[in-house]
Amino acid sequence: MRKAMFFLAAGVVLAAAGEPAAPSDTADKYFQQALGLIRQHHRNRSQVNWAELVPRAQILMADAKRPADTYPAIRFILGALREPHSFLVEPSSIPTNNDSASAKPSERSPVSPPMPTSKITDGRFGYLRLPELNTLGSDGQSLGAAYTSSVRGALLRMEQSPLCGWIIDLRGNGGGNMWPMLWGLDPLLGKPPFGFFVLPDGTKQAWIRSMGNIFPSAEALPPSPPAFEIKQSLCPRRHFDRAAHSQFR
Repeated sequence: MRKAMFFLAAGVVLAAAGEPAAPSDTADKYFQQALGLIRQHHRNRSQVNWAELVPRAQILMADAKRPADTYPAIRFILGALREPHSFLVEPSSIPTNNDSASAKPSERSPVSPPMPTSKITDGRFGYLRLPELNTLGSDGQSLGAAYTSSVRGALLRMEQSPLCGWIIDLRGNGGGNMWPMLWGLDPLLGKPPFGFFVLPDGTKQAWIRSMGNIFPSAEALPPSPPAFEIKQSLCPRRHFDRAAHSQFR
C-alpha cells in the first residue's frame, strides 16, 4: 500500500513540475492588447471561434516573460484568420535613422528606401515606377512626404515634353502606405471615387478627394480639384497611328 501511494504521489509531483508557468504580467498585457485590436478590427473576426482559438494560442506563450515571447501566439491567431494582408511586424524590422539626440554622427545610419523613378520612354510616354513604401518608424511621415514630392516633381518635369500618355509601373510594389502614392498621382486619378475599402459589415469607404486631400470616407463629401495640375498633352493622331502600325505589323 505504501508503495502504491509513493508512486501516486510521485506522479502528481512530476505532473505539476511539467506544467508550464503562466506568462508574466508584462507579456500577458501585451498579448491581450494585440488580441483586442485583432478582435476589434480584423475583417474576418466573425469567422472564427474565439473561445477555441484563444486558449490554443495561449499554449504557445506559456512561460512568456517578454512581449517578444508572445509573437508565436499572435502569429498563430493571424494565421487562423486566413487573410494574407495582416501580419505582425517586429520592432527590429522597422526602419530607423537613429536620429536621437544621443546618437553620434558616426553612429547614424539613415535608411533610404527606394523612391519613385521616372523617364520619358519611346520619346512620347512619361514613365513612372512606384516602389512600395514603408512608413513605419519615427521618420515615416517625412518619408511619405518625400515620396509624394518625388512623384509630383517627376510628373511636372516630364509634362514639359509633348507626351502621348503616362505609364505607371507598379511591378515590384508590394504595397505599404498607399496614400503618399495617391497624393503624388493626384492629377492623373480623374474623378473620385478612386477605389473603396469594404468593411466586414459591408460598409463601403470610398477613396475620395475633398478639402484638398485624398482619404477614405463613408460619407458623401463635396469634391475638390487636384492639388496641382499637369498638361493633358495628346499624341498627334497621325504620329500615333504610324508608330502603332510600325510596332504591331
